[in-house]
This record gives sequence, structure tokens and C-alpha cells, in this order.
Amino acid sequence: MQPGKSINIAKEAIKYYLNSKTIHHIDSPYVFSLVKTILDSDRKELVFESIELLRNRLIQRTDFFKRTDFGSGSQLQNLNEDRVKVGPWVKSSSQHPYYGRLLFRLVSYLQPHHILELGTAAGISGAYLASGLIDGNLTTMEGDPFVYQLSKNSFDQLGLSNIRSLQGTFGSLLSEAILRPMCPLDMIYIDGHHDGHAVEEYIHRVQPYLDPSRHTIILDDIRWSDSMKETWLILSRSGRWNISLDLYRMGLLIRTDNKTEFHHGVIAKKFKPLTPGLFR
Repeated sequence: MQPGKSINIAKEAIKYYLNSKTIHHIDSPYVFSLVKTILDSDRKELVFESIELLRNRLIQRTDFFKRTDFGSGSQLQNLNEDRVKVGPWVKSSSQHPYYGRLLFRLVSYLQPHHILELGTAAGISGAYLASGLIDGNLTTMEGDPFVYQLSKNSFDQLGLSNIRSLQGTFGSLLSEAILRPMCPLDMIYIDGHHDGHAVEEYIHRVQPYLDPSRHTIILDDIRWSDSMKETWLILSRSGRWNISLDLYRMGLLIRTDNKTEFHHGVIAKKFKPLTPGLFR
């Protein structure tokens, strides 16, 4: 990583930390309950261990594959190389356990009926999403044929039967024939093409199929690049969602049918304990 980029990342992290709110600064009952559930819960689910054991097994793999990347993917990957080692690629491209558990808790709290994931990778994030559902399903899309099969194997090993996996580019798969049966969609997780303009286009494509009164859009790596950061700021300030939560790596755009308005960075209270309002 270039020194200049490292400095910018450090500045961005400090800015986020100083400006973010903990649960002690949240007045909205809805947002208070949401943040308490997804950020401040220490409850460990049995499925967490199963998913992480699978991730660790994948990381130990030493075989290679020819990666077909249709967007801005893993930072580890050198596009000049014909082959990529499975283990390091899984480690780089799969969701970190902290954010994976956050996804599980978000799904467990909101209980969407139809989740759409753009970018399956090794299936780790999809496993967290699908495991949080009680009576819902996940449709996940992946462009790379090898990765598509790898993720399907992951889902099979975890015994997840509420997942529909599709192989192809997002442009080809985001069609009425595929999206209409899921209508209305109430959760989308975008983690396959880290380009701000592409993200805006994907949201535009799925907009007609979203539940207009209740849906959540999860954007991963909102600080990946200048275009991702700019797109996050535009979307979070657009007024199309009455709640936007900046979780540093992830951004949540939430439309609810109540009158709550909340647009801030939020952080778990354990990471920022020396703040006013500890006795709220």
C-alpha cells in the first residue's frame, strides 16, 4: 500500500471515530433498538462457529484458479496473473467475522422476506445473511464460474437450503424475469463491484422491485475508493431513505414506514467508552 493512501485511511478512520455516535447519543427508539441489537450485542450464535470453521478450511487451501473479475474486486488480486491461490483470495475477499456477525444480527432483527446479494465470493457473507432468516430466502449472484461453484459447496456444507445461487454478470442477471418473482425485495447487499457509479446503477435497476415502505440496502466497502465514498455520501443525503448508518466499512440505507430521521456514523459503545451519557 502506498504511504499516501495509508495516511488517508488513517485520517478517515480518525474522522469517523471522532464524529460517530454511540447508542448513548441516539434519541430515536427505533434506531436505538437497532444499534443495540447489531452493534452492542455480544451474543454468540452456534452458527458463527460453523461459518468460521468453514472459512478457516477454505483459507488453508493451496490450489489455484483462474479468476474472472467483472468489477473492482479483491485488492489482493493481480489482474496480470493467470492464476490466483484459493486460500489467500478467500482471506482477502470474504467478509470479516465482525461484520459477518453484524449482517446476521441485522437480518435476525429485521427479518426480511427476500434478500438479494450482489457478489457471492466464497459464500461467507451469504451464509451469515441466510442463517439469520426464519422464514425468508436469499438470492445471491456471482460472475466467476469457479467462485460460483465454491460458494455453492460452502452453502451445502453448512446445510443452508434457503439460498438460490445464480451465475452471471450483474448486468445480465438484474432482469425483470429474475427480480419479479422476488418482488417486493426488502434487503439488498452490494459487495461485488466496488465502483460508485456501478453501485448507483444497480440500485436504480432494482428500485422498481423494492418494497417502497420497508427495505434496507447494505453497501460494503464504502471507503474503498473516492467514487465509493462519494456515492455513499450522495445516497445517504438523498432523502430517499429516512435512516442512514455509517458503520465505517459498511453503510446501511434504511426505509421505514415511521417518521424516524437519522443520518449519522455509529460505533459500538465498547470502542468509544469515554463519551457522555453513560447513565442514560
